[in-house]
Amino acid sequence: MTRSRLNRSAALGDSSGLHKNRKETAMEDVYWVRWSNWTEAGMVEFGQMPRKKILENLQRFEVEAKKVLDKTGADHVVYGRKLYNEDGELEEVRFYLYPMSDKEFEKRVANQPCQQVYALHKRK
Repeated sequence: MTRSRLNRSAALGDSSGLHKNRKETAMEDVYWVRWSNWTEAGMVEFGQMPRKKILENLQRFEVEAKKVLDKTGADHVVYGRKLYNEDGELEEVRFYLYPMSDKEFEKRVANQPCQQVYALHKRK
């Protein structure tokens, strides 16, 4: 709904469009998700972030994952996972910079349920 249409709706006494827009905006602004950062030593950081910041952080880790892939020559570098509950709701975002072999990737990542994996893969 455009701003002018919202103003017209409010001026005409129809606040449903205005209320809906405020409600949607509020939901977007206050939806927080748990996150954690993991190294080979275990979890090193955790907290909450607005949902709208997930992509930005995944992109930042992807840039670093490319450096790790080039440096180590690993088959894969996992840099993030979104973990979902059984109802399909996002529960947590995890960030990593794990270089892995094909075998390790298959064992530790590929067969895990309820997740979306973010990884870079070596070209073969």
